[in-house]
Amino acid sequence: PSSFTGELPQYAEVFFRFNVWAGYLEDEWKVRPNLTVNWGLRYDYLPKIVPLNSRLSNGLNLFSQQYLIGASSVPACTTPFSDPCIPGGISTVPFNSQIIFTGQRSVTPPAVKDNWGPRIGLAWQVLQNTVVRAGYGLFYDTVSARSQYAQNDIEAMSWPWTRGFNGQPINVQSGGVAPGGPGNPLTPITALVGNFPNPVVQPNPWTQGGFADSPDLKDARSQQWNIDVQRQFRGGMMLDVAYVGSKDTRLDYSGHANAAPHANPTGTPASVIDAEKLMPFMMNPGLTYSQSIGIANYNALEAEFQKRWSGGLLMLVSYTWSKSLDDSSGWFNAENGTGGGSVVQNYFTPKQNYGQSAYNVPHLFTWSTVYDLPFGRGKRFFNHGLLSWVLGNWEANYVSLARSGRPFNLAVNGDIANISGSGGTVSGYGRPNLVGDPYSPCTINGAQIPARTQSCYFNPAAFALPVASFGNFGRDVLRAQPFFNLDFSLMKNFPLTETRSIQLRFESFNTLNFQILGDPGTTIGQSSAGVIQGITSTPRQLQLAAKITF
Repeated sequence: PSSFTGELPQYAEVFFRFNVWAGYLEDEWKVRPNLTVNWGLRYDYLPKIVPLNSRLSNGLNLFSQQYLIGASSVPACTTPFSDPCIPGGISTVPFNSQIIFTGQRSVTPPAVKDNWGPRIGLAWQVLQNTVVRAGYGLFYDTVSARSQYAQNDIEAMSWPWTRGFNGQPINVQSGGVAPGGPGNPLTPITALVGNFPNPVVQPNPWTQGGFADSPDLKDARSQQWNIDVQRQFRGGMMLDVAYVGSKDTRLDYSGHANAAPHANPTGTPASVIDAEKLMPFMMNPGLTYSQSIGIANYNALEAEFQKRWSGGLLMLVSYTWSKSLDDSSGWFNAENGTGGGSVVQNYFTPKQNYGQSAYNVPHLFTWSTVYDLPFGRGKRFFNHGLLSWVLGNWEANYVSLARSGRPFNLAVNGDIANISGSGGTVSGYGRPNLVGDPYSPCTINGAQIPARTQSCYFNPAAFALPVASFGNFGRDVLRAQPFFNLDFSLMKNFPLTETRSIQLRFESFNTLNFQILGDPGTTIGQSSAGVIQGITSTPRQLQLAAKITF
């Protein structure tokens, strides 16, 4: 055949087990009456993850171009319940020299033995009402990351596979009859694929994709530090100012690694197959691959003012000025945000993908207050008579928030850099070229529309489609609208006895009904580019409630 769909994993429950062994030491040294130092050391050991339901976990070493089988051999067709099998053995499989039997049941990430996490912190009371705190620690993302990697490995790269290249089951039990039994003949692999040359000429018959990760993955590592100054004032007020920072390494770095390592590798148009020949693993062109080579850093100034409860008033005001940078946001690019498909534009040059994180919000301000109004019995004003009953026992509170808009990324469709050849499945990874001012007015039906509006949030004419190259526009450069919100509530309490009371509540969410526009279309070359088609805020909501306490 000239084309066919790829093998699909068997649909079944997958179980796996892994253990976490950890130890921690801690000590405290009171250097002076006003100075205390704490130190600690944590160690985490995570053995190799093992599948439990007799399935073999496989993997890929993309850059050595090897398919790793978690076994010593493929089960024979005569072995019950070992389907599917390969008639004639592994030697009949095309490119079988690239198949490596590891002799292990699992090719999931190996045991990690270097997760040492020292920590140190100090508290110094400089003055009677002033305290300085500082700390440093080395931390690891262990359980959450490993369980996800194991799930991807064991579910996506399992043996046995039960479907042939045309999507139909092959060499599996049928009606209780084992492969090769009466009425259930064996199908040789060579009969399915034919005599394809090596390298395979176009069109590439393999169209399957999937997910795989490097066999030498490490757990993500984060160095975190801070210094904090707290000052207490009269009236239960406190000011807290802190610097917080982190440097993260060994993060997940995922993308289209199974592609030509640079744009337009031979100077030929996409209709020529030379780009495809440069794929590390041509039999799996749609593969997404992960390595633990990602990096990130975070720096922030945090300030907080607190008025502790007194005189019926509680107040908390906080502000954060921060910057977060990385080469990909979140495990498996899950947090890359709008336009995130082109965050990792060229997998082989991580430095070109380094920029502000998709969740980077430079400015964040919050203000919350609870106020027990000073009216009524036992309060400062109107503490007796009819006005005491009407005006007393009221409580009001609000929570307000203002923050910068989140960054978003621009993308272009197709294989713009010709890294996967004609008919390749690698697409939508590229960013456009910048040729003008993104916030210049748009010309729509002959009219000039200012930028940062619903129909022209940015000007798509400021960008051009690259030709056989990667785009020059940076990652997550543009930013959505700032976000504002105010919630308010008013409560009236009716005490009946010492243990019984009734409370009436009025609550409003998004009280001022801020209409915050959503993200614009981000695919250059489409009519929706720069146009906002929705809002990100929730319309104002009002509600009444009653509560009886007894």
